[in-house]
Amino acid sequence: VFIIFSGDGHFSSAASFLVNRCKKTVGVYGVRECLSAQLRNTASYAVELPAVSDGFSDYYQYIFRNLKYLELKQDKKQVQYPTFWGTVDAVSNHYHVDKQMTADAMRRLLENRYLYQVDTVLPNNRRNTSPDAPATVTIKRLCVDWKRVMRDNLYDPTV
Repeated sequence: VFIIFSGDGHFSSAASFLVNRCKKTVGVYGVRECLSAQLRNTASYAVELPAVSDGFSDYYQYIFRNLKYLELKQDKKQVQYPTFWGTVDAVSNHYHVDKQMTADAMRRLLENRYLYQVDTVLPNNRRNTSPDAPATVTIKRLCVDWKRVMRDNLYDPTV
């Protein structure tokens, strides 16, 4: 097994030789967003490491754990749709972490498109108490791009 700590595409010919001619396993460790696509595709496996920790990794785990729990719960009778502030409240209360930091982590996940929001129309449950209330309400439901999250190692389901 050969391990290369570089993202430089010039190593792809060496990796290709080792993999194809010598039948060796070649692993590449490189900094996220700096790993050559050619080197990544040539190696047996590639691991991208974060350039610098943004200080939110624990919050990401809590957020994704909460959202995964809600997804798995959708099969049951009671359906809950995650929203931005609902998730902030649930995560900060359950894990006893700072609400502002949780919200900042959520914003970072939205900016980087790990999370996205979808308009969802629901029946208005308050209509029973107020006849003037509209029949439906629209919420911004929070969704997760799990492929991107797992690709970038932001969530470890085993933890």
